[in-house]
This record gives sequence, C-alpha cells and structure tokens, in this order.
Amino acid sequence: MRNVRRLLAGIGVAAAMAAAIAAPAAAQTATTKCTAFAVLKPGNEVRPPDTTDPVESRAAGLAAVHIDGTKLAFSVAIANPARETFIAGHIHPGVAGVNGPVLVPLFGGMDDRRLFTQFASIQITEAQAAAICGNLAGHYINYHTTQDPMGAVRGQLRRL
Repeated sequence: MRNVRRLLAGIGVAAAMAAAIAAPAAAQTATTKCTAFAVLKPGNEVRPPDTTDPVESRAAGLAAVHIDGTKLAFSVAIANPARETFIAGHIHPGVAGVNGPVLVPLFGGMDDRRLFTQFASIQITEAQAAAICGNLAGHYINYHTTQDPMGAVRGQLRRL
C-alpha cells in the first residue's frame, strides 16, 4: 500500500509539473508544442518474434512530457516494488505493438529505488519535436532494467 501511495504522489507531482510547464509564457513565437503522457506497464513491452526472453518486470508508472520548440520537459514516476535496477529510458517512434529505434534518450545510469522518479528538461531538435508532436500515438516511452534489458515498462504517448 505504501508503494501505491508513493506512486500516486509521484503521479500527482508529474501531473502538476506537466500543467506548470504547459502554462503559456508571455510573447512566445510560433513553435511546435504538445503535452502528453504515457502509462508505463510491463504488459505493453514488445519482444521480437524470435525472442524467448519474457518481460518479468513488476514495475509500473506514468510519464508526462511537454515539448515547447526544442525544449522537452518530462517527469516520470515508476513504482518499483522488486527494486529492479533501471539502466535506460527513451522515447522511440513506433505504434502500439511495434518496436522502433531510440529517438530521444531520457535516462542512462543505474537506479534501484522503490519509487524511481525523474524530472528534467533536455534539448531536442526541431525535427524530433515535430515528429513527436505530429504523431503522439506513433511514439512510446520505455524504460529498461538489468533484469529486462530489452525493456521493462512501456507506454504509448497520449495527448494530455
């Protein structure tokens, strides 16, 4: 129950961050903008047909992203009851059920907290911003662990 409360608190922070970064700023020029979220679950992960490595993760969470021009702000909260070690996180092109190459790296390192969280802003290219905002459902976020290096949790982007 504590993990659920922590996850909900993290999701609340993620939603508040998304709302804050989506707030209009004074005198902005026309740029690519969008705000989206993804529900990250092991059951959304896709393995290649010839792979026998099942997804074993017990983690689950939420990611929120806001793109304004070439700035991508994001927040992630993942409940990690098994204390899996997260090693990477990315945005990929690909519709549900289809894997794609890494488009935007979000995380690289090692973290095994029971509540894995990230709050950051990174620079992306105009082409990356246009691709993601122009086709949210055609992009997904996933995080990898040492236990599931091919992907532990995944979620398609959806308009917030």
